[in-house]
Parts: sequence; C-alpha cells; structure tokens
Amino acid sequence: MRTAGYQKWQKKLARILFVAILLGTAEVPVMPATAQTKAITVDFEDGDGGFTGRGAAVAVVTDENAWSGNYLSVSGGTESWNGAQKDLSDLVSGNDVLKVSAYVRNNEAYEITSHMTLQEEKTDGTTAYSWIQGDVVIAPGEWKQLSGTITVASNTRIPVLYFETKEVGVSFSIDQVEITIETEEKVEEPEVDIGEPGGRTIDFEDGQIYFDKMGNPELQITRSEGYQGSAGLLVSNRSESYEGPLKDVSAFLEKGETLSGTSVSAAALVKNLSEKQRRAAITLRLTKEDGTQEYQTLAWVEAEAGSWVSLSCENGYTIGQGVASAAVYIEVEGTDPFIVDCVSLAAGKAANPVQPLDPVTPSDPVTPFENLLIDFEDGNPWFTDRGDAKGEVVPDAFRGEKALAVTGRTQNWHGVEKDLSQASLEGKGLRSSFWVKNTSSRIADIYLTLQETDAEGNVSYTRIAGGETLPGNWISLEGGVNIQPQTVCPMIYFESSDSSASFVIDDVNLQTTQWIEESEAPDGSNTDGGASAAAEQKRSSVAPFSVLTIDFEDGSPFFDNRGEGKAAISSQAHGGSKALSVSGRTLSWHGVERDFTDAGLQGKYLHVSFWTKHEKSEPQEIRFCIQEEDAAGEISYHWIAAGSDIKKGEWTQVTGEYLVREKTGKIVLYFEATDPELAFLIDDVELKSDMQPAAQPDKEKKESGPVWIKNLGQTYIETVKKIPWKQVSVCALTIGILSVGGIGIQKKRKKEIRKFEDKNI
Repeated sequence: MRTAGYQKWQKKLARILFVAILLGTAEVPVMPATAQTKAITVDFEDGDGGFTGRGAAVAVVTDENAWSGNYLSVSGGTESWNGAQKDLSDLVSGNDVLKVSAYVRNNEAYEITSHMTLQEEKTDGTTAYSWIQGDVVIAPGEWKQLSGTITVASNTRIPVLYFETKEVGVSFSIDQVEITIETEEKVEEPEVDIGEPGGRTIDFEDGQIYFDKMGNPELQITRSEGYQGSAGLLVSNRSESYEGPLKDVSAFLEKGETLSGTSVSAAALVKNLSEKQRRAAITLRLTKEDGTQEYQTLAWVEAEAGSWVSLSCENGYTIGQGVASAAVYIEVEGTDPFIVDCVSLAAGKAANPVQPLDPVTPSDPVTPFENLLIDFEDGNPWFTDRGDAKGEVVPDAFRGEKALAVTGRTQNWHGVEKDLSQASLEGKGLRSSFWVKNTSSRIADIYLTLQETDAEGNVSYTRIAGGETLPGNWISLEGGVNIQPQTVCPMIYFESSDSSASFVIDDVNLQTTQWIEESEAPDGSNTDGGASAAAEQKRSSVAPFSVLTIDFEDGSPFFDNRGEGKAAISSQAHGGSKALSVSGRTLSWHGVERDFTDAGLQGKYLHVSFWTKHEKSEPQEIRFCIQEEDAAGEISYHWIAAGSDIKKGEWTQVTGEYLVREKTGKIVLYFEATDPELAFLIDDVELKSDMQPAAQPDKEKKESGPVWIKNLGQTYIETVKKIPWKQVSVCALTIGILSVGGIGIQKKRKKEIRKFEDKNI
C-alpha cells in the first residue's frame, strides 16, 4: 500500500510534469507573443484551496478513498447545482482562456452524471452558466477525470468554477484540480478615451463603455440587448431627458488642430425602452470661450415604443469661431431607459460625413398577432443572431423545404432571437410550439426562452418550452408563459444547455392568449415569472374501447408526463412520420402515463403491443405497466409487457397481456425503463380489451417473431383458490420469487403498502 507521504511526493512530481507538458507540447495552441500562461494546482494537501460548499452542500477535506493523498468530499446537497465551488476572480479576467482538469469520484452505489461548470456574473448584472465539461457518467466507486476549455466572456466580473451532478443529493469527491489561464496581454486603453483622428465606430462587443456622462445617468454594458451583435450600452436611472452618453469631440482631432472649422458627424442606433413613442436625438454641445453653452441637434427621429431607430447626421456640422470645447451626446425624450449601439463619430478639418447605419426595416417589427407561424419557406430567417451564433436558412426542413440552422455557438445563451416589443404582449399569455433537430453528435437540451426588460432596465428570463433532444432527431416541443404587465421589451430566443450545440428549428408557432392560469400551464413552461408552474393539467380518462391504436400521427403525444419524464412528438418514427419521445427522466418509474379508469378494463384481459427504440450503447429494458388503485386507496404496480434486451438504434416490438382486477378503481397505464436516465421512443401502440386471454403463438412463431411476454400473475391467483388458506403464504412467496423473473412484479415504493391478495378471491 502506498503511504500518504509517497502520494504527496507523487502530486508534486505530477504538478511539475503538468506545467512542463503544458508549456512544451505541440497540443497546446500557439499563443501570440503577448500571451501569458498561469497554472495552479489544488490538491487539498494544504487545505481546501479556496473551495467551499455550494448551496446546501458541505465540502470538507479528508483522505479516505482519495485519488492521491487528501481530497475534497462533497455531500448534503438538496439541488442538482449544489456542490463545490471556487471563486476565480483573482486569477481570471475577461477574454482569458480557462483550462480545467480534475478527478471526481462517485461515492454512491449507483451511476451519477457529473458536470464541471463556469458561472459568470457580468458587469450588466446578468449571470451566465456554461459547462466546461458536462454529462460525464461515473460508475459507483470510480474516479474519473473531467477536463475542458472555455473562453471567459469579456464583461465577466466574477467567474466561479463549480462541480455539480445531474442527480440531487449525491455524495462525490474532488481531487487534483489543475487550472491554467492563458491571458493575452492587453494594451491599456482609457475607458473613455476613444479618440482617433478622423473617427471611430463603437459596437461595445469588447465590454468597454468608452463614453462619459451627460448629466448623471447609469451606463452599463448589456451582453444581449444590442442590435448589432450581442452587446449594447444600456442607459438608465435618468432624471432628465438630456441625460445620456457623451463624448468630447477634441479626442478626434489631429495634434495641434483647433475646433474652429472642424466638421463633426455622428450616427447611432437607439432603442426606445419606454411604453410610449419618444424622440431620440444626437446633440452637439458647444461651450464658448466666455463660458456660455449652445446646443445643436445633429439628428433626431421619432422612436416607437420598444423599437430600434437609426440616427445619422448626413452632412455633418461645422464648428464656428470662439468655441472652447465641443461634445456629442445621445438623448431620448423623457426619463425612461434606452439602449445605444453602433455609435459612429467623426471630426476633423476634412472629416467625411458618417454614413447612415441600416435602420430596422418596417417589415422587421412584430405587430400584434393571435396566431403566427414562422416556417422559413420565404428564405427570411426572421430571427436575428444572438451572441456568437449564426442563423441561416437551409434546405433541411421538418416540413416543406426550408428551416433555420443555428451554428457557431460558444455560450449557453447564444442562439437566435426576436424582439416582440411592438406585439403588445404585456399582461398576456404566450404559447409556442416548434420542431427542432439536434445536429450535434451528443444529447443536448434545447430551449425557447423569454427575456423581459422593464422600464427600469431590469432583465428577467423565463423558459417557454424545451427538453432533451437526441442527435439527428426532429422533436416537437411546446409550452406557455405569461408576459408581465410591466415589461416594455419582451424578446424570445433559442438557446441550449450545451454551449457548442448546433441545431435546426422549423415551424415555429406563436399564439397570444389571455393570462395563463397556473392550472392551464403546459408542462415544462412557467407562468409565474420564473418559478415552477403548477402540476400539468392531465388529459381526461380514455373512453371504453375494443381496439385502440396510438400512432401519434395527429401530432398529439396522447400520454401525460410521469415524474420528471417529458413527452414530445418526434419525427423519428417506426411507422408513418411521427413517434413519441420520452426524455428528462431521473428515476426508473419516470416516463409517460395515461388515465384508463373510464375505459372499462376492469375484469378484462388487456393485450398490448408497442414498438420502442433507444440510442444508448448498452441493451436496455423498457416496460409497459399498469398502476391499480382499489377503493381502500391501496396501490399496486404490474408489468404488462417488458423488452429486456433492446439494442441501440433498433426498433423492437414488445407484447404482453394482463387480467385487470374486477374491483380495481383507478387505472393508470404507463411506460418506464430500468435505466433512470434513459431517453427512448415509442410508436405504433396497440391496446385490445377482451374477456379472453390471447392465443399463445406456436414454437416456430416464437422463434422467428418478437418475444411473447405473458403476465402469469392471474394464473397463480387461480391456483391460490384451490390451496388451503394455511398454505397461501407459501404460495405468495412462490409468486414473489417467480415475479423476480420479470413477470407480474409488484414493485415496492416508499409510503405505499403492498398486500399480495386478490379482492376477487
């Protein structure tokens, strides 16, 4: 057995080798001559290294079962994001390339999925979360390495590294955390000194404000509100209409030039965040040698509520004699906040007039609507790019010929967006459905999100719809949300929990409704500004039938969500063009379900056949089950049909039958899987209700066709009737043992009492 001292010596050697390899191998990207590299190792030999518990989790240093020497033990979390974290503010700055490697151990008796995440608190008050490495499955007792690289956003104020798990309340360990930061040496540039002879255009993408203040407004960079690109300058907390960003004209003059005879030009895009139409203007303030001031309007335009407008001084303004100083500022009528982007300033003796910027065309704003379908068939992307993402119309559609591909993403919130400020949505409900195809090589959650900005400039985010998507699979997602009455700028955008995932969207449908009550909210959507909505409204019980075929071709999932399972329509069908996708599961019983209480199944045989498929590498077991509740409230669970060796990517038929108890009250039929996180597809479900059991297939049919799985529970119950009562307990034990084979199992669940008895006896 190695001693702790030997392990510590190994760590020191490993640290030296790590830095040597980092600096000496060809695998590391060649940085510019101005790049600097820092590397630190946290091995927990001298304490916690700055790591603390996150949320309710507790993080302590110990040496039991370490990867080497001491390690950090994490436990007690009550949410999936609870874990261990380290503030990197003293190490990392905006635009740095952050590389992290660490070993994580699973202390549970089941598999867990670990994520290594970067939380970035921005200068604009928003917070972003990006996986450095995500979805790493770790077996019980296994140490596994997590590693990844991420570029820190330019406007990040507080970067925090943390470790989390997909499961809630698990215990895990962390050891040998290696952190490297590649920093490009910056050329210092005064925040407000943007002067260059002739002029300059500022798009705020570098996170710098550059402007002084006219009056005393608050100026801050917003990463997602800018018209061109992802950033813009938010101007808020104004007490006078003239307050806004200001720039001294003399910064643009050649050395030795005077203001007299100088031509000044300016242009900008401005977004009015007021609920009313406001006049926006670019104004030149002239301070005379005697101290008096004059104001010259260079450009102005009326801006509709929530709309972008283009301001431009086409011919420039020439400054006369006796002017001591001059400054250009942007103002908007009233005191509501506004956003500025793409500011172009030019000044000089031979300065060319600044060309007008492209305004938002009249067709761009979304006017009030009841039902709006965006199918991209006209070649118009409709959405604009968000962050680094690029939206492009492509001939890869779910329906028709065209759809919108979203690529180039580097952060979770990057995607495509649409401003709905002029759609008069305040105080209304917004429902949406859409088709999306994950074009990445791995599973990714894809969402449609609502971003709301109020008159004070406060920004909030609420998920409308979304879910887990399989690579190459079209899936239909839907949801609903309420637009708060105080919102002046609602915006919708597509994003993904995987910061680099690419995807294609099609047939985006938007519907406005009255305010959505919590009981009406579709599952997965929110109606309360960010908190979880009430439980989904379940579908009514199925009516009596002899034969019921469910092929999902009408676009309805038919089933409701069960537990954390999410039902959605997929285009990856067994027969026809649609199937049911089941995802989001975190426990084996999670899946999809439907109430069959009113279907008249009591005392009858229920025959079932369905086709199923999954994309996990190992063979899986997927089951169709029944939940029965009697008049006393006692609940029992049985498998009706189970496919125990379903291979990856193969549509497999599963069949079975079950005699429903005559005195059963509530009946729920549902799909589940042994693997608690398995996502799977269901199609061509056929249910038959009959007073007689199905005829058994002959031997040849059993060998050449699908596996026939028969529930034997009732057969053994009939046998019980012929046995003296003193032997019933032995018979019950026999049935229980046979049930372990996968036939007629009664599963025990917490807080529910199971009695092996038949009320018909």
